[in-house]
Amino acid sequence: MDQDPEFAVSLFWDAGNARLLPNQIPFLIANIEDSLRTADKRYYLAKKKVVVANSSLDFISENRAYLLEQGFVIVDAPHRERDCNYTNCKVKVERFDVAKNMILDQVLDQVLEKELSRNVLIISGDSDFSTTLQMLERNKRNTLKAVNEDATPDYIESAQHAWLWDDMATRAAKTIPLNLV
Repeated sequence: MDQDPEFAVSLFWDAGNARLLPNQIPFLIANIEDSLRTADKRYYLAKKKVVVANSSLDFISENRAYLLEQGFVIVDAPHRERDCNYTNCKVKVERFDVAKNMILDQVLDQVLEKELSRNVLIISGDSDFSTTLQMLERNKRNTLKAVNEDATPDYIESAQHAWLWDDMATRAAKTIPLNLV
C-alpha cells in the first residue's frame, strides 16, 4: 500500500529530556508509529528522523548503528556549564543543554531542503519548544507532541495531538484527550 505524503510525520527527538532504556530502542519506531495511528490511521514516520542528545547517553551510544539504520540523523548536543562570574569562584552555577537550538536548526534545514513533512512530532520532556511549534503552526504544519507527565496543560493543548512520552516509548499509546487537560 502506498503511503500518502500528506500523512508523513517528521520526528524531532530531544533525547536528553525524553530518555529511554537501551533495550527500548529496538521497539521505538513501531511504538511511535502505532501511537501516531491512534490519532490518524494514515500517519507514518518520514524516512529522515532527528535525535538530538549527548552522544554519551547509554541508549544512544549502545544503539547508534540501529538508529542510523532506521533513518535517524544523530546530532550530538554537548552539556555545558556556566561558570560563576565572581573572582576566584570555582562553582559551576548552571548546567544547560543546547538541544532546543539544535532541533530548531534541524527543522530549518528540513524547511530549506523541502524535506519537512506537513506533520511534525516533537518529543521532549520540557516545553522549550513552544516558540518552534508556534512558528510551524503559522506555516500550516500540524504539530504533534510527546510530553512528560508534568508538562503544562497549555503546552499540551497547543498541539493537534499529544501523547505521554513514557507511554509512547513503550507501547502503542493513545492520545491525550486535549479537552480534558
